[in-house]
Amino acid sequence: MGTLAAASVALTLVPRFMTPAAPHVFQTGKGETREIALKDGTRLHLNSDTQVSVRLSSKTRDVTLDHGELALSVVHDEKRPFSVSMGNQRLSDIGTEFNVLRNDGFITVTVKSGAVALGSADTPTLTAGEQAIISETSGHIERKSVDSAAAYAWENGQVVYKDQPLSYVVKDLNRYFKKPLVVDAQTGQLKLSAVINLDSEASVVKRLQAFLPVDATSTDTAITLHRRP
Repeated sequence: MGTLAAASVALTLVPRFMTPAAPHVFQTGKGETREIALKDGTRLHLNSDTQVSVRLSSKTRDVTLDHGELALSVVHDEKRPFSVSMGNQRLSDIGTEFNVLRNDGFITVTVKSGAVALGSADTPTLTAGEQAIISETSGHIERKSVDSAAAYAWENGQVVYKDQPLSYVVKDLNRYFKKPLVVDAQTGQLKLSAVINLDSEASVVKRLQAFLPVDATSTDTAITLHRRP
């Protein structure tokens, strides 16, 4: 699995109930992943540069995604609803597997199986093969059908881009590596469609140079991509 697999952390068991006033915080650094198993059978998989807070009680199960990306496999329990919160946005699980990315002011929810309510359990739901992109600023929701496997590619040490501007790609890749990638406005308009292995930043940069007409300049603080003349 490359970089992410090499830095992954073993399963952490979380007690069935926790004091509501004291959520348990889990986090990963850049290049790390981590799996968390709850005693009810629910599993959380944290991607690189992610922080979550888990709060369990006898009546509710709440996860807060502070930043980063999280894949969930939730065991449904009508007596103890499961929710995921991100700022003002809240998801309610209806027994499912889904992936949530919170990055750069947007929340992307992709459902692999089952259903997820965008808000409360009585609101319209996302079902398997659907994705919603939510603006944290305006609350606008873009809903569409997708190949959910692309959203889960990070679990295999890969990222998938389909006709995405390089400016977006750079922001996404910066979640994985300590030295940031930088592009100017013109270079950032280049479009990329590719599956990229996250084995090392140097290899990723070489692949970007192979896929797109860009060169790279590296300093101690950043790697700048600029369009070839």
